[in-house]
Amino acid sequence: MVVNRTEGIAHMGSSAIKNEETYLLAKLMRGLGIVYLEHQARL
Repeated sequence: MVVNRTEGIAHMGSSAIKNEETYLLAKLMRGLGIVYLEHQARL
């Protein structure tokens, strides 16, 4: 069974981007197989 994911790369978002941009970035990162996504929502 082939699993398309990687645990060697992570993505961290920032609070300077909008919800729509965060959503698109998360979809892109999931499409690339990145498992670890983190978002800093503090101001």
